[in-house]
Formats: sequence, C-alpha cells, structure tokens
Amino acid sequence: MLAIISDIHDNLANLDKVLKYCQKQKITTLACCGDITNSETLAYLASTFTGQIYLCLGNMELFEDKELDQYDNITSFGREGGWFEYKKQAIGLVHEPHRINNLITNNPNLDIVFYGHTHQPWEDHKDNIKIVNPGNVSNTRHQPTFATYDPSNNELKLHLLDNMN
Repeated sequence: MLAIISDIHDNLANLDKVLKYCQKQKITTLACCGDITNSETLAYLASTFTGQIYLCLGNMELFEDKELDQYDNITSFGREGGWFEYKKQAIGLVHEPHRINNLITNNPNLDIVFYGHTHQPWEDHKDNIKIVNPGNVSNTRHQPTFATYDPSNNELKLHLLDNMN
C-alpha cells in the first residue's frame, strides 16, 4: 500500500499521526505532494519514515533543494513534478494543479496523479487517469487528511487525522 500526503506546513503532530499509521500498517512507500516547508520537518520526515519517499516541491518550501541530497530514502521531482512506478502502476506527483496537464501530456501512460496545494481532498479523472488530492496534513482551510492507495485492487482511501490518536 502507498501512503500519500501533502501540505504538511510544519505540523509535526499531524505528520507524526500519519507516520505512526504507516508504521502500524507496514507501509514502506510514501508520496508527498509538496509544502513540507522547513528543513527540520524535512529531516523529521526522512528520519522517521525509513521507507522510500517520493516527493515534489511545493510553493512554500523553506529549505534548499540541495538539502534533499543528504537523504538516501528521498527521490525528489522538484517543482515540476514527475512520476515513479509502484507495483506496476505509473504514479504522477505534482504540487500545483496547473501542472497536471503538462505532466499527463509528457507521460500519457500514467495511471494516477496525486497533487496538493488546494488543501482540499478531491478526486477527478482525465483521459482515464485518476487525479487525486489527498488533502492536507497541516489542518489549514480543510480538515487534516491523507490518502492510501492499493494498486492491487485500485482502492483509494481518505483518512481523517482528527480520528487518529
């Protein structure tokens, strides 16, 4: 199973809830749609989640891109976003919704695209590609949420952080 987060904005208490859920569920791959925000939050994410992390950068990052190089478990796609393969599924990641069309145009074989920025959980489709916003970890503008995706049965779940200890 893949966990998907976005828009942490330095809310370590909520990030910790997500990471504890991942540990309990034995989730070893995490996708982050940007707006981690500062170096300390990035370091906490990389050291606490020991599995593979794929991420794109958001518009509010306060760390330097070169800081990402020190973490062996992070693959970054920068501000433009990118894609990775997970259990035979092509997974796209962008932060801002206006970058989705470009990602799909350049990678027409994507199965699903995750994005952030709006803080609102959302699901849509374009050209048979599922487009999903997992919401936000930060608890700003909308309830704090994250998503999980199981490609074996194409199951996508939204998790409310307020319901977790």
